[in-house]
Amino acid sequence: MTLQSWWQDAHKQLMDVYDKREASNVLQWLLEDSLRLNKSTYQLRLPKPLTDAELTLLNHQLARLVQGEPLQYVTEVADFCGKKFRVGPEVLIPRPETEELVELILKTLAKDTKYSLLDVGTGSGCIPISLIVSRPNWSATAIDISPTALAVAKWNATELGAAVYFAQLDFLDETKWEDISTPDVLISNPPYIAKNEAAAMTKQVLDFEPLNALFPDGDDAIVFYKKLAAFAQQKHVKMVFLELNPNFATEIEALFTSISYTVTIIKDMQGKDRMLLASIN
Repeated sequence: MTLQSWWQDAHKQLMDVYDKREASNVLQWLLEDSLRLNKSTYQLRLPKPLTDAELTLLNHQLARLVQGEPLQYVTEVADFCGKKFRVGPEVLIPRPETEELVELILKTLAKDTKYSLLDVGTGSGCIPISLIVSRPNWSATAIDISPTALAVAKWNATELGAAVYFAQLDFLDETKWEDISTPDVLISNPPYIAKNEAAAMTKQVLDFEPLNALFPDGDDAIVFYKKLAAFAQQKHVKMVFLELNPNFATEIEALFTSISYTVTIIKDMQGKDRMLLASIN
């Protein structure tokens, strides 16, 4: 079977999960990652036959995609800030909105100043790793409650050559804060989706991504932001960068203004209130 023939059959199967254009894109990305093709070699490879090993691999991956599993989990690769990060069901798939948060931090902080960063709820480590790759003179600590997520993050840091210190810690437990050194900059993309928003989410997200990284425990959707504000106040953190649920941007802004931070809410590329920048003298 040629790659072209396999592609045509696979595309028909994926039409139950994606629209026509999305199915085409997913297959191209799958083949680029799984067969180590780029856009040029992809076209050259289409008329050539698949080996038995290639066919077995692609059919296994296709079966997972047809069940709705996200492409990034199938290939174990997610692109983020121009780098390839390893991902699995232990961690959220990095989003473009989070790339915007990284870009905001790089644009806001002086390149030649040595900053110490703390990333809360690091997941795959995409935020601190991307920052340290770009600014190796900065230092970063990243914490997460999940040991399996931290294992993924440590692997990514090693592969991408980023000197990030990782620690397992339940940030919601304020008694653990004494174990954290005061950073110059506090960063977080915490669980922020309210439970009543789940109905509007896709099967790919709800059935496969880690729910504890999407939904905070209990009924308080901004519990993490309340803790982040309290931590910033207790530790006298100079600057805070957060990714937001746009539905709660006003409430989260008020948390920081009430403790004397100067707050700016920044919209993402979709025009939604997505990022918070808070600073204090």
